[in-house]
Amino acid sequence: VTIDVEDVNDHTPTFSDDRIKLEISEFARIGAAYPLPRAEDADGANYTVQKYRIAQGNVNNVFKISVRPVNGELYADLVVNGQLDREYRDKYELIVEAIDGGKPAKVGRLLVHIFILDANDNAPIFTQPRYSITVPANLTIGSQLLTLKATDADREREDELKRESLGPKTISVFAGK
Repeated sequence: VTIDVEDVNDHTPTFSDDRIKLEISEFARIGAAYPLPRAEDADGANYTVQKYRIAQGNVNNVFKISVRPVNGELYADLVVNGQLDREYRDKYELIVEAIDGGKPAKVGRLLVHIFILDANDNAPIFTQPRYSITVPANLTIGSQLLTLKATDADREREDELKRESLGPKTISVFAGK
């Protein structure tokens, strides 16, 4: 007597953690891949994880999932699919799903917190396009003549604007230089 026990889809794909954090530079090139944890499914081959997908949070489709089989197991990478710009959006919260082969399929979920790291991609901008002053003839040496203000869209660097003194300058009254 031979008894064959058929597998049924009684397990849901699960990730070792239900959430992860990724830090990705806003300079990450399109196609850059970041490995995600593999979902486990205790069912047999027909009912194990068959695909991964981004179910929520993929604003402007800047990410996509790429899958790769390794020794019969399916692994997923999060791939940059569009231009990242921290000044536009500094974080994403994606829900990645692992879907098994059952009918109906069972789904495991992973929350992926993505923090976009700032890169120095914006030049400082002065608050005025042109500054003009009149200097009194009797002004004492070392007096403050002008206050310049500049901002930088790179948020983390805004308070790190460096200034460089050009030293004392002689301005010709006749040439204005």
